Amino acid sequence: MGLADVCGITHNYEKAAENYRKGLEYAPNNMSSIKYYHKLGMCLVYMNKRNEAYDAFDNCIKTTSRNKELLFAVLDSSAIEENLRAFACECMALSLNAELWSARVAPNAQECIRRYNHIMSYNPPIPKELEMTVMDYYTLAKAYDFCKETENVVRIIDMGLKKFDNDPELLFFKSLHMPSDSEECISIYKKILGKESLYTPQSFDYGTVYNNIAWGYCLQKKYNEALPYSLKAIELNPEHGYSWETLGELYFYLGQYEKCIDAMTKCIACNDDKQHKNAYEMRGKSYLKIGNTKEGKRDINKAKEM
Repeated sequence: MGLADVCGITHNYEKAAENYRKGLEYAPNNMSSIKYYHKLGMCLVYMNKRNEAYDAFDNCIKTTSRNKELLFAVLDSSAIEENLRAFACECMALSLNAELWSARVAPNAQECIRRYNHIMSYNPPIPKELEMTVMDYYTLAKAYDFCKETENVVRIIDMGLKKFDNDPELLFFKSLHMPSDSEECISIYKKILGKESLYTPQSFDYGTVYNNIAWGYCLQKKYNEALPYSLKAIELNPEHGYSWETLGELYFYLGQYEKCIDAMTKCIACNDDKQHKNAYEMRGKSYLKIGNTKEGKRDINKAKEM
């Protein structure tokens, strides 16, 4: 195990994992194995081998359970040497932390939910080894989202926001589960933009936030308010078809049909074809508005075929 530790310290996680596995083959259920299963799990996390990491952390927890009587005997006895008591404390702490990691790398949404709910069932004060981060709340909310449990998505995000006030990741994910044209949703996006110069997003981009504000205002028919946000979205994400589609709709409703045609043409040129149907339709309507009947009918018919 010493060689595995050295490999881990030097960030050679593949070699470290190999040596931890070899050592654990000889002593899979000892109290000291708790520590090494946790180290193996962390190496596999760094290697992005989530399923194997889950198994390692699960073994860490199970090995702790097998050694529970011994661990408690060591911790409860005043006759035990202090270094052994300290080691037992470390093993217990690592096992708790393994519970958190097993939730983070769970192989499916249901298992992720089960693991996190077990962690959240602990009576306060929660051990520091089980303290959930922003991304833990985000991961759990994503699992509920996968299971189409919208109420639980919002509940978990709100729990996270109580602990991490106005966190951009949680705010953005919450916004996706709200009506796009609600004032609360638009207000959330503006809170996110308030941190634009201070925070680098992990699960979203600021161009999308600007576009979503523009789209919210568009749905409210506040086209002039929407326009500057839409233009900023294009500036940040000129390759995003949905941003060009939003801008094109705004130009159409503002009566700027030539600009609508230009924006929708750029939307159609983008690789993402999800907005192409509406882009052809709105471009066709704009052609009709400026008297180009032939091009207008062609685009509208193409949209009907899609």
